[in-house]
Amino acid sequence: PGRSMAMEDGPAKELLESLQGCWQNVKEPHEFYIVWENSVTRIRQNTGETLDFWSILRPDAAGTGLQWGVHGRFVLKIDSSSLSSEVSSLSWLTPEEAHTQAIAGPREPGENGVKGWKWQR
Repeated sequence: PGRSMAMEDGPAKELLESLQGCWQNVKEPHEFYIVWENSVTRIRQNTGETLDFWSILRPDAAGTGLQWGVHGRFVLKIDSSSLSSEVSSLSWLTPEEAHTQAIAGPREPGENGVKGWKWQR
């Protein structure tokens, strides 16, 4: 624990590099996430609580995306407006929700039973 794992070159590594830095939770504006290598620190400004998620960001099974945790309880979905430029907004969704959205269109995390959360720069 406490050590980041090196990620092989490829789409997942490029995606991880684009996530480095500070993100804000859209639904909880007092909650910030700092991505460093493949680890994340959550900071809650209103309580001062911090929590480190060591080596939490990992390539998905295809090696083209990222998942949260070893078992991939959440997968990364880049908002379409960010695809051609610097990533400024993204969502972490359950694999089931990501699949549903791929077919039926986007829904906001935290609304109408959608499990997950959304970050913005």
